[in-house]
Amino acid sequence: MNQHPAASATLGQDLSLIIGYGLLVAISLLLHLSLWLWFQRSAPATSTLRPPKLVTITFVTPSPQPHPLVQPVQQPTPVVPPTPIAKPVAKAISKPKPRLVPTPEPKPVAIESTPASSSSEQTATVPTPLATAPTPAPELVPANTKATSRRNPKPDYPAVAKRRGWEGKVILAIEVLTDGTPGKISVVESSGREILDKAALETVKRWLFEPARRGEAAVISTFTQSIVFKFDQ
Repeated sequence: MNQHPAASATLGQDLSLIIGYGLLVAISLLLHLSLWLWFQRSAPATSTLRPPKLVTITFVTPSPQPHPLVQPVQQPTPVVPPTPIAKPVAKAISKPKPRLVPTPEPKPVAIESTPASSSSEQTATVPTPLATAPTPAPELVPANTKATSRRNPKPDYPAVAKRRGWEGKVILAIEVLTDGTPGKISVVESSGREILDKAALETVKRWLFEPARRGEAAVISTFTQSIVFKFDQ
């Protein structure tokens, strides 16, 4: 009965040692686990792998360059002899020899005596026709107003020109047709007043002329007429 308490005390010590070692092992495992987790968090994130770039390498063979001390040998240029040019051969042109023409001998001329013609016989002469001279063209008789001057009215003096004291001379070029009526009329020399020029144009449009004539035929011609505007008209 005295040995049982000692055995129980030894068994209690052994259990306490086992429990202490177990606690140490558990604490060591926890420390290792915490250190491993800390290293996992602090480790840098893995970088994404990029595909490698392909680099093309081209080897260029340098052209051979002559050595500065060695000069290239130049090939002599072949000399081509000039082609001879054929000269034209002058052909001798044979001149025809002159032929000797025999000179005819003069024949004797027989002289015959003819009786003298009587005074009644006369030699008839044929008159040579004279060249006919060209007929001259008939002269041109210019147009005029001699025969029609009584039927041609005088120009109307514009009232505005009278009030302002305007005077002047108008020269007109009038185309006279074959029937004596005027055709185109233009101002050759102005009076300096447009109102006087218009009055002269309107007056001549009502005139009648003697047409120009070449012989008996009437022809178209241009007639020059001057009209004077004065207060004493």
